[in-house]
Amino acid sequence: MKRGVYYVAYGDNARREAQQSILSLRRATDLPVAVVSDKPLGVEDVFVEREDERWDPGAREAKLKMLYYSPFEQTLYLDADTRPRVNVMSGFEALDDGWDMVLCPSKNQEGKDWLWHLDPDARMQVWGWYGFEAVVFQAGVMWVANNDRTTILFDAWRMIWRSYKMKMDQGALMMAMTVDPVKLWLFGHPWNGGALIAHHFGQARR
Repeated sequence: MKRGVYYVAYGDNARREAQQSILSLRRATDLPVAVVSDKPLGVEDVFVEREDERWDPGAREAKLKMLYYSPFEQTLYLDADTRPRVNVMSGFEALDDGWDMVLCPSKNQEGKDWLWHLDPDARMQVWGWYGFEAVVFQAGVMWVANNDRTTILFDAWRMIWRSYKMKMDQGALMMAMTVDPVKLWLFGHPWNGGALIAHHFGQARR
């Protein structure tokens, strides 16, 4: 399949949030939906059963293996606690124009807000790679083309996330993007946590 939406939903909170997100999505688009979990939600088009990912409280492993698990050539990843309010084809159109990946910058870019959600050690590790306050990417809404460049990026992202034992994946993405960059297009904040795709940050955590 060419295009579709990918969710990861382990645990009662994530499953409940993902169901609500999919209902919201389907008011705006008829794109097929794939869900990775240990049991079906009952509202998805494609169920990818991965019981072996239950060990990961934040479900980051299944997220960072998206290009292996997703049945789509172009995938929109949505955190379970997002609520799409509009048609999401703009990101896919950017991929058609030759971009590898589309995501949004974080609002928390400066001073004490820079990567505030990471534990201090992880924050300093990312700082050490850059030496300055680099642009922070949000990874809860992202359109990704499945190609050689993105596969290399996601493999590096997953390896860095594992090796530094980060609880969150945002810092690892920034580090991986430095080593194995892709052709990246940025959308504005309304697409992740704004009027176009609302984001109830943290509601899907166990």
